[in-house]
Amino acid sequence: MIDKFITYKEPTVVEPNGISSGGIIFRTVARLMNGKHILISDANHGSGIYAIDETLVFPCDEEGTVSDWTELGGDRGIRTDEVIQMVNDGEISYT
Repeated sequence: MIDKFITYKEPTVVEPNGISSGGIIFRTVARLMNGKHILISDANHGSGIYAIDETLVFPCDEEGTVSDWTELGGDRGIRTDEVIQMVNDGEISYT
């Protein structure tokens, strides 16, 4: 369960790079009740064959630096608010 939000949906622009048409990633850093931190990465990558709209959760430190790129949860086609609900319901955990 989330104890406190450190940041909430801070936008980062992703420039087009020949593979992707660009887009935006919203980064949310939260502290869990157990004192650990998670990064919620909500990616909206526009159009094209490599377009990905997904929200994933990664372990991180208080500043949002990811400590392991193996996702704790999340999925394609869902947004930050849905992932927050999944964390609070215990569907996504970091122990």
